[in-house]
Amino acid sequence: MRPPDYFNRIVASAEDLWGKLKDPVLAGPWKQLFAQVQSPRHVLSELLQNADDAGAKSASVRVVMRRDYDLRWMSTAPGRRDFGSGISGSHFSAQVDTSLSELHLTEPYPDDSYHFTLGANLRLLDLRHVPDPTFSGQYYNADRSISCQIIDANRDYLSSGRYDGILRFSQVALTDGRPEEVVALTPEAIGKLTVKALEPLGHCASGLSIIHPDGSRTPMSAYYPKDGGI
Repeated sequence: MRPPDYFNRIVASAEDLWGKLKDPVLAGPWKQLFAQVQSPRHVLSELLQNADDAGAKSASVRVVMRRDYDLRWMSTAPGRRDFGSGISGSHFSAQVDTSLSELHLTEPYPDDSYHFTLGANLRLLDLRHVPDPTFSGQYYNADRSISCQIIDANRDYLSSGRYDGILRFSQVALTDGRPEEVVALTPEAIGKLTVKALEPLGHCASGLSIIHPDGSRTPMSAYYPKDGGI
């Protein structure tokens, strides 16, 4: 099929724009903007501020978010407790309450939020009972950057030992005297995960899918509890 005449012009314009954004001087403000806008609330706040600056007496906004859940995204979020930006891993816990505590989530839960039950055959480095008090004191410190530094410094060891991640205690739970286990996975281990079940927490949109690490899709409703769901 022959593309329309304007097709090549649009492609060339887009390529030129993205090429310019590779310039650090131009890319800096864009990256700062993306880092600041982390949720629809930030966008809404900015729009309302613009309306107020323009002297508006009222504003009406309707936000609709509908996107499939891509498990591959779990390895890209910056600022994780155990892995620094660019080599982020993901956390999982054996208990639902531990997961919610780690994320500081309480009812009412955010819309389109779910609790996933995942399965995998993993090789984990057990760091629950490290005899070095200095290490343990740093590792379970609330300062996220300390844990990042410890794990980043041992990336080669994890890789050479073919570890998929580490087994540790939840810092949040440990502070309350509850030794609850958490698994922190390396990005390479994401592909080993399988979804066993999921439970909708907040008000959830229908018709969404899970995108698995291999790119395949499964309707989220296939994993809902048989006695409930949406």
